[in-house]
Amino acid sequence: MRTSHSTRSGHGLGSIALAAGILAAGCIDLGGPVPDGGFEPEPSPDADVPVDGPVVDVRIIGMAFVPKRLEIAPGTTVRWTNEDAVAHTVTEGRRSSPVAPAWSSPYLPGGGVWERYFGDPGSWDYYCIVHSAQGGTVEVR
Repeated sequence: MRTSHSTRSGHGLGSIALAAGILAAGCIDLGGPVPDGGFEPEPSPDADVPVDGPVVDVRIIGMAFVPKRLEIAPGTTVRWTNEDAVAHTVTEGRRSSPVAPAWSSPYLPGGGVWERYFGDPGSWDYYCIVHSAQGGTVEVR
């Protein structure tokens, strides 16, 4: 004969297992925690991306941006595609900079895609918040 005490204990263990599963899934989706001193990226608005015009692709693969350095003409859109199994970001600046980035993608899961339009000449370094050694440069000339 079962008592109500043993039934409640079983439900408690199920709740604990469910909570642990949710926490583990959260870590997997992000590819790890945000480093100390880091920030949660706020996606930049992409409303100014024109429908037509050249598009250049950058692959995120093997914990690297490929190609690492781009030279593009003004009016070009760059499209980053995450081909890794872990999440990455495309965040303007350098990890060591005390200045907040001018733009950033959201966390891109495996298969995630993000685009940014570059209308003016200039040079932009970028990196991944999660993997700070991973970086690249866009030169607009």
